[in-house]
Amino acid sequence: MIQPIPIRRCEKIMLSIVVWLLFVSFLAGCAVKQSSDSDGHSVTLESAAPESTQHGDDLETELTVSLPKQEFLVDEPLTATIKWSVTRGWLIAVDSYPFFDYKIELYNSRGKPVPYTEAGERLAGQVGGGRRITFRLDQDKSIYEESLYLSEWYDFGETGTYTLSVTTRNVIISSTPHSGVENQAQFTSQPVTFTIR
Repeated sequence: MIQPIPIRRCEKIMLSIVVWLLFVSFLAGCAVKQSSDSDGHSVTLESAAPESTQHGDDLETELTVSLPKQEFLVDEPLTATIKWSVTRGWLIAVDSYPFFDYKIELYNSRGKPVPYTEAGERLAGQVGGGRRITFRLDQDKSIYEESLYLSEWYDFGETGTYTLSVTTRNVIISSTPHSGVENQAQFTSQPVTFTIR
């Protein structure tokens, strides 16, 4: 005959299970994971919700866009590099695909927006970039680089001088855990010029 478990013992067992579940949930929320995107970038994934309100208001960051040279031939591959650096504070951003993560402003010598290639048109018609990885930049992980495959997305069939700048999207500079309140910001690079001959 099966002996009934005393009520106090049942309460202790249930309490132990609840404490264990809370502990596991806490560990899962604070874990730091490593991932790599399709371009081989190492991205740190970490908890964005410590015990108190997060603040990045004292953030000092620089966003730059650069090219390997200033003159290119028509139909020559053209890839720009975006570089973020943080010297104080922190920010959290979403990494999906560079075409969607940044507003790319690209103008020809007549001040007109550069037209898309067929591949660029397809991307422009999409809502987002599929996968979304959240990463954080601070003093410990202070530099992040991303490539912009401009000659794949834009038609540089016209010779002349071009101007390029980028503006971030989906950047959080402070947040309140569990409240859903987030302060977002945009950062714009200084424009760079280059020539197509």
